[in-house]
Formats: sequence, structure tokens, C-alpha cells
Amino acid sequence: MERSIPPVGKKLLQPISSSVRKSSHSWIGYTIVTLGAVFLLFTPNEGQPTPHQRLIDTLFHNWFVMSGFTAAMWVTKRAKFGSLRSLIRALATLLFALFLLVSMVDFVLWLPLWDLLKPFGYARVDAVSVAVMGVFLVWGIGVASFIVRGTFRWFRRRYEHHGLAVGFGPLYFYFRRRRTS
Repeated sequence: MERSIPPVGKKLLQPISSSVRKSSHSWIGYTIVTLGAVFLLFTPNEGQPTPHQRLIDTLFHNWFVMSGFTAAMWVTKRAKFGSLRSLIRALATLLFALFLLVSMVDFVLWLPLWDLLKPFGYARVDAVSVAVMGVFLVWGIGVASFIVRGTFRWFRRRYEHHGLAVGFGPLYFYFRRRRTS
């Protein structure tokens, strides 16, 4: 007589405990974004003689710390700690872009970098303005590419491509709104 073996993968998983409520939102992500926003709100008071403002200024002009803030915002924005609400995710994206710019500018203004580049003929006095403008150019191109990419993703999520059609212009793409069901 042959033993019947139950099919593998056909068992339904049963919940272990229904009394534990799982939140899909991340309190770690919310904390990181809130601390980043508060830190950014304190930065316009640069040069004030208060002790906490000196600490804020020191952290703001240190490219190691700003790179750490940038990495924390990137990880939070990518929902590695859990999902975020759309407003908090948008704030994290804005903070990521601003922290990235500040960390890049702080790196270019870092004095040991120019000491390392001195044997190659780059003097800080001559090259720092060009380097900072280059940072702004690279950052601007990056932000523009993310905006264009996000626009295409938004459009692709909502509309289906149905081929080419002849219209008022020489040729245009025909799109139809996606069905929700």
C-alpha cells in the first residue's frame, strides 16, 4: 500500500497571534525625517552665540556629518525602515536633495582636499569657485533627471500606451487611462 504524500506548498498559513497589531509605517523613518527637518530649521541662524547654534554650525559645515544625514535620508526615503506617508516621503526627498547639495559643497570646501590636490597644480584660491559651480551643475542635472524620471513613472502608472496615431502634429502617441479593476 502506498502512502500518499500531501502536496508541497498547498498548506495555508495561519496567523499566530491576531492580538499584535502590525503597523506598516515606520517610526524610525518618521524620527529621522523629523530630526532632519528640525536640524535644517536651525541652520539659518548661523553665527549666533548660543551653544546649540555653534554645534549646529559645526555639524552643518562638516561634510562627514552631512553625508551621514544624506545617507540616512536616502535609506529612509527608500522605505528600508518601513513605509512612510506621502507627505513625509516628499519631505524626506526634499531633505535628501538639500543635504546632498550641502555635503557636496562642504566636501569641495574641505581644506585637506585642497592640500591633497596641491601637488597636481590645483590651488584652492583659483579652483574653489569653479568646483562649487561644478557641484551646483551636477546637482541640478541630478535633480532634473529625478523630476523627469518621476514624471514618466507617474504617467506610466496612470496611462496605457496604445500605439501611434495621426493627429494635429505629424505623429503622436495614443494613450488611454488605465483601468482600476
